[in-house]
Amino acid sequence: MLSIARLSDDLILLGHVKELQDAIDRGQSDDPRYSPLLARAAHYAKDDFWVVADRLPDPLASRFVPIEAEAEAFEGSISLQGGLRLSAWLKTSSPDDAADVADSLKQTIASLPPVAQEIQVKVDQTSVNLSLGLTPVQFLAALRTSSGRAPVAEMAVKPEPPSKPAGPQVIRIYGLDDGPRQIVLR
Repeated sequence: MLSIARLSDDLILLGHVKELQDAIDRGQSDDPRYSPLLARAAHYAKDDFWVVADRLPDPLASRFVPIEAEAEAFEGSISLQGGLRLSAWLKTSSPDDAADVADSLKQTIASLPPVAQEIQVKVDQTSVNLSLGLTPVQFLAALRTSSGRAPVAEMAVKPEPPSKPAGPQVIRIYGLDDGPRQIVLR
């Protein structure tokens, strides 16, 4: 069973209870032994959400990172400061594996909502890098488009006049002991 431990205003741990207890105990000892993952994770301390794993698939990372791949290491982060910035990389065992993972990710990305289709996938030897950067205006427009509302640019060009209801407005209240009730607003 997964649990959450809030260590400070800046650090929240998520994991199995025994692993959380061990991590907290290590943090309180006089001779702390830091995991190499913590050193890698420190790089993402200012981001809003990050995941660092020493391999993929990883039971915990897989809950947050929907990447179906085998990797020797994974790091990724999302920041909402000044728009949307996503960066991630994973390390494979060979350049051929990296190319296969990149092709698989590109196919997956093509089926995502339009804003996510902007994710760039690049291969560098045995690493696969993913990145996405949106300005605040682009991010807001993408959110509005995905919610079915017009994007910001369209709203500025084509303002919709406020619609007036035809006839009186009626409020219907259901679930009353005396049965449904209607209130007509003029």
